Amino acid sequence: LYDGREPLLASIYLGLPALALALAAFASARRRLAGAAALLVALSLLLALGRHGLAYFWATATRPSLEILRYPDKATLLAAFGFALLAGVGLDALRQGRLSRRTAGALAVLMAAGGAVTLLAVRGLHAAGEGLLTPSREYPLAPGATDSVLALATLSASAALVVAGLVALSSRAATPRRGALAAAVVVVVVLDLLVAHRGLNPSAPRAFVKTVPRAVDVLREDGARRVYVFDYLMRLAGTESLRPTMPPALARLGKSWRLLAQAQVYPAALPRWDLGGSYGLDVVELDSRGQRGLHLLTVAAARDPTQLLRLLRVGGVDHVVALHREGLDALVPLATVGHSVVGDVHVYRVPRPLPPVSAVAGVRIAAGLDRYKALVDPAFDPEATVILPAGEPRRPPDDFEWDIELREERPDRLRLRSVTSHPALLLVPEGYDEDWKAWVDGQVVPVLRANLAFRAVPVPAGARDVALVYRPASVRWGLGISGLSVLAVLVGIGLRRRRSPGGSAAREESEETP
Repeated sequence: LYDGREPLLASIYLGLPALALALAAFASARRRLAGAAALLVALSLLLALGRHGLAYFWATATRPSLEILRYPDKATLLAAFGFALLAGVGLDALRQGRLSRRTAGALAVLMAAGGAVTLLAVRGLHAAGEGLLTPSREYPLAPGATDSVLALATLSASAALVVAGLVALSSRAATPRRGALAAAVVVVVVLDLLVAHRGLNPSAPRAFVKTVPRAVDVLREDGARRVYVFDYLMRLAGTESLRPTMPPALARLGKSWRLLAQAQVYPAALPRWDLGGSYGLDVVELDSRGQRGLHLLTVAAARDPTQLLRLLRVGGVDHVVALHREGLDALVPLATVGHSVVGDVHVYRVPRPLPPVSAVAGVRIAAGLDRYKALVDPAFDPEATVILPAGEPRRPPDDFEWDIELREERPDRLRLRSVTSHPALLLVPEGYDEDWKAWVDGQVVPVLRANLAFRAVPVPAGARDVALVYRPASVRWGLGISGLSVLAVLVGIGLRRRRSPGGSAAREESEETP
């Protein structure tokens, strides 16, 4: 849960009182279902151990595609599902009186023992002294966090004792009272979960998060399309962070509230404000190697105004937002938004960025690390030349002219009319992916990886109709599998209705019988 980041799951508590229902499932008529659910719980917990166990390594070695799940503790969601299924089967067994007196008595004793052991453990932790639960630099604790956890354990143990008593009573109760006692058990189980997760995900007032940062207003007023926002998460080894010292008022806030307060002034999450971004870093590393390389190159060039400006122009970035000024001398300052807690937020305009689609006639070939060097080479002109990983180099003609008319622009498609005086490449400074398809005058053409991580489409000279469409194979497979699943469910329902004694076929037969 704590491998260098915040816990993915804030709680994995399933409920000590609910354990009574889960155990009762094994005394029901659905033992096979209970066994399958218990196996799901066990396997899920083994997978959730991740690098602390062997099951995750075996599973990902056998099925490498499982690595896309990334965080092994996600498997606890399957464990919760299996546990809930066990609890449901156990509730049916308790309500229908399928537990014998001996089984119910044993279950009641087991739950009472669990509650008593938990209460003794809580008492022992309270008496353990300050040394065991003292916060440290490596494992800090919020004030009162330990007391709240122990209070929750006390409440859950007490609820388990109550459930033990209700189970014991149900084994001796008459049939009409079993339903009421089962309902009482459900009430205790649900209350235990509600109390345990009360305030689990604190939220800010709606009015606070709806406030639009002043920096966003500045960007919108200036017609920003693509913005680069410094994230300050990375820096070159041996260098100090570009970010100025954190204001005292911001440093005094807790981590979550600090991030929230900063987000309301410093627009790091651009899609939230309907603004496009570039050179961003995906914190879960789902971006391509080329995109990540461009982000790192931008970090390296942050202190060199000339290199930084060239990279911003290559990426079609027209505006920059930063908390610092160093290395931004080549940009045009638009506004400085002051804030008493976060500090100063600076908004800049990038001179002469590449448009959403441009045409270039020159080609420069570079592969490997040479591609990064070529991008920041002073001789590289992004308005006239594109960098490709393979092919024939080509000097741009001096009399090259072009014109592009955008006809449709969506996240998954681009339609335009291009007019070029020479054979050229249409450069789109957006992420390259092999699932992008291109057509020129209705003929399929390749989409090339250009400038390390962007897209380029070759076009002959003259007027051409060009279309780019994103069609990932995974979507087609997903739609096909989902369609087959729905069809299988419908067929299963139809077969079940035909075989059911109350189905139409059975009714027709009964009507014909004298």
